[in-house]
Amino acid sequence: GLDLAHPDDAARAGRAHRALAQIDLTRLGDPATAGAHLESALALQPRDVDALRGLVGVYRQLGRHAELVSALDRLAELVKMPAERAELLAEAGILCLERLSLPDAARARLTAAAQGDPRSRLALDGLARLAERSGDSNAERDALSRLVLGAAGPEDEALIYDRLARACERAGDAHGAALAVAAARRTMASDDRLGEALRLARAAGDRATLSTLLAERAQRAAASGQEVAAVAAWLE
Repeated sequence: GLDLAHPDDAARAGRAHRALAQIDLTRLGDPATAGAHLESALALQPRDVDALRGLVGVYRQLGRHAELVSALDRLAELVKMPAERAELLAEAGILCLERLSLPDAARARLTAAAQGDPRSRLALDGLARLAERSGDSNAERDALSRLVLGAAGPEDEALIYDRLARACERAGDAHGAALAVAAARRTMASDDRLGEALRLARAAGDRATLSTLLAERAQRAAASGQEVAAVAAWLE
């Protein structure tokens, strides 16, 4: 029989549990039993990266968020690539924030993730969401300013600029808000973004910018056949 106190036998038993977990997942469609086998494998070999990766996938599938955070933390300690470690910590942080209502735990993991990989979209987005919920507009503004540098495309970039404009306004930075709206409009113009630019220009008393924006609104309205709106913009 196997002597589980012996490293070779423990490794053999761990491999058997992983193989059974694979059968449970791929042939039987039983992630719960697969998870039990992977937990047994890890009890024998706590640093088994393959078993941990499998367990992370099972916990994701089962929606076992607290256990998933623990498994992500353990896996993050073992992986070699800083970018992968950052993504694991960021996922754990998002879970703490969104699923477990643990803002302090979320902050610790998201901060560590952003330090490990300053370009991690998941970490920066999580930090921005955390800051928004805690009312820290300056921290939100900082995270979004970094996040926009790695935008996935024009639509994503414009949406991040929209968020940045709101964060700047909440932070009392009207100029920054106007710059963010202008950047969003350059990236992907829309009537809503033009309306935001007009609102900010009115609030700031920026008559030159307001005049330019009203002329643009009038032209856009006229081009789309909205004669009343066009006249109203010209009159203002």
